[in-house]
Order: sequence, then C-alpha cells, then structure tokens
Amino acid sequence: MKPIVLLAVLMVVGVGCRTTQVDSTPARGTIVRLNGESRYSNDLQGWSDARPGATLEAGAVIQTSGTGTVHVELGPTPGAPHVIYLRENAVLKIEQLGDTNSATIQLRLRAGAMRNYVMPISDDSFYEAGTSNLLVRTRGGIFYLDVSGEVHVSAGTAVVLGAGDAGIRTLAAGQCYNPKTGAVNPWDMSAYAQFDIWPPKQTKTETSVITTPETRSEEHTSELQSPYVISYAVF
Repeated sequence: MKPIVLLAVLMVVGVGCRTTQVDSTPARGTIVRLNGESRYSNDLQGWSDARPGATLEAGAVIQTSGTGTVHVELGPTPGAPHVIYLRENAVLKIEQLGDTNSATIQLRLRAGAMRNYVMPISDDSFYEAGTSNLLVRTRGGIFYLDVSGEVHVSAGTAVVLGAGDAGIRTLAAGQCYNPKTGAVNPWDMSAYAQFDIWPPKQTKTETSVITTPETRSEEHTSELQSPYVISYAVF
C-alpha cells in the first residue's frame, strides 16, 4: 500500500505546484499626429489612409509620402509609450510590439529616416530598430536612424550591431555612427534642428491617388502613383 500512498501524495503536490499561465495581451501602436499624406497596412493586403487614432498591430507597415510625416506611439506601457517620428518617403515595418509579458519592440526601416524616443525598459527586454545592414538596440534613450545605417544618439546609450568589421559599437549621447567609415564620432547636438523631423503643418492633397498592393508594381517604382515615390517592398 505504501507505493500507492506515495503516488497519491506526489499527485497532490504536483497539483499544488502547478504554475498559473498568465494570458498575454498584445501591445498596440497608435498614430497620434501626421502631416501630409501617409498610409498603413495591418495585414499587407490593402492600404488605409493614416489618420490620428488609427491602431497599428505587430506586422503593420507604415509608408509616408514625399510630404508626409507621422508621429506614432508604441508599446505596452500605459501613459508612457515609446514615440517614433517617421520622416518623408519612409517605409517602416513593425515586427514586434511586445505584450503584457514582454516589453521588447522590433522595427525594420526599409526606406527614409526616423527618430526614436524610447522610454526605460527592463533588463529582460529591449527596443530595436534596424535596417538591411545593422540593428540599433537600447533600453532607453533617443536616437536617429536612417536607412543607410547612420545613427545619432541624443540621450541614453545605444548598441549598434553589425557595424562594419567590429560587429558591434556602443554609442553614448552626443555620438554618431558613420556606416561608410565604420567610425564612431562626436556630433554637434546644438545642430539638433537638422534632424528635426516634424516640419510645419502641410495641407493634405485630396486629389492624390493612393494605390493598393493589387494595383501597384513590385518591380517598377515609377508605376507607384503620386504622392508615393518609394515602391512598397515585399516583407
């Protein structure tokens, strides 16, 4: 009878030690302000005009026109979101937005430039923005990134991965990374205005034609109609 009693005790203990799985709630992004013409897609099947209050999900793509800039808030932290300023002629994919169990955010810049305002993140998560040739990671700070791989850090620190032969660079506030030379240099933060990506308000052109993925050309950028001059890449 002892083996049976022992088995019963183990079963009870096992039930008592079972951990409770906490359901994860995906974070969302929100377009809070824009100038000019921009569009977004949450499912890569069709486009919607960007508008304040529009919700962005993981996997979404945002594209700005030659006159468009977008202000997006991201992240699972209520009242303290990360902020992106996306410049003109830019294409950005939101690959990961985090959830109630993880604060990690991953973005891919396919064209143009962006400024990232990153709120403090716990050590088990990170904020990452990348291009085709490098990644920039931080757990809090402000940095500018363009599609060429140029990085300017205005606050906090950021790690640049895949940076030339060294493979990794750490940038502090007031430093920039030059992708052509692989060098980390100081930059004049008093010249911050040249990286200001929120220009004066512009009037939306109501006559502009926004193509959908079904009517655009994947291979010929000239076939993508005004006001967008960058072809929508296949992600």
